[in-house]
Amino acid sequence: CKATFVKAQKFKAITEVSAMSRDGHILCGDNYTFMEINDGKYMMAISDGMGKGKKAYEESSATIDILEKMIDAKIEDEIIIDTINNMLMLKSSDEMFSTLDLGIVDLRRGSLDTIKMGACSTYIKRDNGDIDLISSSSLPVGILSDVNIDRKNSKVNDGDIVIMVSDGIVDSGRNKDLGDNWLIYYLDSIKTTNPKKISNSILDRALELQSEKIEDDMTVLVTKICLK
Repeated sequence: CKATFVKAQKFKAITEVSAMSRDGHILCGDNYTFMEINDGKYMMAISDGMGKGKKAYEESSATIDILEKMIDAKIEDEIIIDTINNMLMLKSSDEMFSTLDLGIVDLRRGSLDTIKMGACSTYIKRDNGDIDLISSSSLPVGILSDVNIDRKNSKVNDGDIVIMVSDGIVDSGRNKDLGDNWLIYYLDSIKTTNPKKISNSILDRALELQSEKIEDDMTVLVTKICLK
């Protein structure tokens, strides 16, 4: 008889996504993924390909595809980022580069690791209503041969909600002179804790700020952390 003991997961994660492509393009330049991975962890990611249409879709799709396969193979984060960057660099004649916004939740310890390459800020709406901001000034992957990984760790607990967005969402506030921080104030006004309702509400507000004229692909990925 053989028994294997592992530490029990204290939390579970529930993710919902709302997205819309620019000007009604069939192919969206934003790609995303979310799934449980090894060692009691949960991954969420958004990649935004530069440009629009098919080219942007191919850039972000390649980034997410490699990310999923290498994460599943338990390869270290730094190697994954280097591999994605090198792949896009090899196609530099086509000017292929994309942002990468990666979040990994440790469902045992209740922590969030964020890795950003040219990505927008991540917002954490706490159970008590406070909103934390995780930002970065790093460049997208595929631009420079030397990758400077911007990695941060935050504590998450029961009832916390993690919001990840592409720049189409953040930039929508500029038309109304609201700047990049409009989402912080809007999140403060949202009373529901349902992740699907939150993602839909943010996308609807971004559309409203643009007077229904979509200027960029938009993706909202909302993850709620709950006790298991």
